[in-house]
Amino acid sequence: MTTANAQKTVRIAAANVNISLGGTPPALSVTNGSGFFVVTSAGVAGTISGTITLNIPDVTLSGQLEVDINNSATAINQTIMVGTTTATLNLPAGPFFRVNGTGINLTIAGQTLQTDLSIEQATRADGTKVLKFAANNLQLDIGGGLVTVHNGQGLFLSSPAGFAGKVSATVALQCAGHHL
Repeated sequence: MTTANAQKTVRIAAANVNISLGGTPPALSVTNGSGFFVVTSAGVAGTISGTITLNIPDVTLSGQLEVDINNSATAINQTIMVGTTTATLNLPAGPFFRVNGTGINLTIAGQTLQTDLSIEQATRADGTKVLKFAANNLQLDIGGGLVTVHNGQGLFLSSPAGFAGKVSATVALQCAGHHL
């Protein structure tokens, strides 16, 4: 495709993507996947999302993941038809790389973490890079109820100027039949 200002653009989109890798049950599967990428001389911008399930010995991970990237300084707002579905790509100017997870459920060796999260690396106008990490709806169970965390949320920011953050949660400790 060539835009009104004669800039060549490549658009790639997919919908209803399902992938299974690694046997039965699959070690990794993605369902309800979709993606839309725009490539121009200014850079690459795109999004890819789906429901992910990871199942390897002593580790399971599931939830909805979305990855967004825009390595150009231009905001992107485009649509394309994929079969009968209209795919829309609407991203702010970059450069940035962002991962959003909703309903993330991670179990490692019987210990369970549930959360919604967002991780973003962005470059400010002055060229400095910042890393943002946010978690909400965090639930954690360690030792089959020995330690539980509920209603957890946190926000962290890391930049060349330093590190800042805030965390809040309700924590319960079960000790020899006593609830603390």
